[in-house]
Amino acid sequence: MKVWKDSRLIFSVAWLVLTVSLGFWWMLLGLQQVNEVSMLRRAAGGELAEVGEGLEIRRRRMIVMEGVFFLTLLSVGGATLIWLTYRDLKRNRLLNDFFSTVTHEMKTPLASLQLQLETLLEDFSKDPVRGRLERLLKENRRIGSQINKAFELASLMREENLYLEEVVPAHVVERLRVDWSVIHMQDLQTPVRADRRALEGVLRNLVENAVQHGAANSVQINGTVRSNQMEIVVQDNGRGFAGRVSQLSEAFVRHSSTSGTGLGLYIVRRLITKMQGRVRFESNAQGFCVRISLPLYRPKALSAKQNAAQGRYT
Repeated sequence: MKVWKDSRLIFSVAWLVLTVSLGFWWMLLGLQQVNEVSMLRRAAGGELAEVGEGLEIRRRRMIVMEGVFFLTLLSVGGATLIWLTYRDLKRNRLLNDFFSTVTHEMKTPLASLQLQLETLLEDFSKDPVRGRLERLLKENRRIGSQINKAFELASLMREENLYLEEVVPAHVVERLRVDWSVIHMQDLQTPVRADRRALEGVLRNLVENAVQHGAANSVQINGTVRSNQMEIVVQDNGRGFAGRVSQLSEAFVRHSSTSGTGLGLYIVRRLITKMQGRVRFESNAQGFCVRISLPLYRPKALSAKQNAAQGRYT
């Protein structure tokens, strides 16, 4: 099972082996010291040897009993720690699998409900019930957004690998503009090495955060190539952030009454890190700004030629 490969369980096993080994070494060292003292007394001879013989037997017995008791405590404690860690990891994995399955299964009915609501809005274009339908559609999209975040979080908790490939950020942003007309972009044609779904999830979370929680009506996404990296800057014209920027990427931390679950920016940081990139949050006079650095896409054939060329000139 993958549970046995978890670093916490490996650390628990290593701790048990190390402490038991040290305890066993301490017991052997104590017995060796008693034997050396016994040899010195025998060498001294006389009354000292006769008096010390019984004392040495008691000391040897005491060291053995204390050593066995100490090693037993270490073994029982270490085994209990390993069992509790294994049980906790197994339970967490089952919860993550259940969480992921439930969120995945909820996507289909939510998408179907959204399609039906959009159809009803077209049929009741001038009806008083239209306002209620619009509110229902808005709430359905909000629930869908939370489900997407929950699904992304479950994937992160399971340590799923990302598929890093050639991705053109402009194509990802175009998909987002279908749902968000406030997005404007510039200089995003250079391909980067990223996971397409992960990058779309990152940008979607940032735009959603700007519109829903920052009250922005414009989100500008620009790209700048710097050396072997592309910096993607997401700048909105919302109200910014007045708190501590360093706390923005902490999970389940809500910073205002309008905040959601506190997962959006946490997921952003985790996904960017897994794509071997960097992210920085800034609050400025224009609103809220997020700077993302991702490695440029380099074809393997080109990289091999470059390496060969470097080898010839070194």
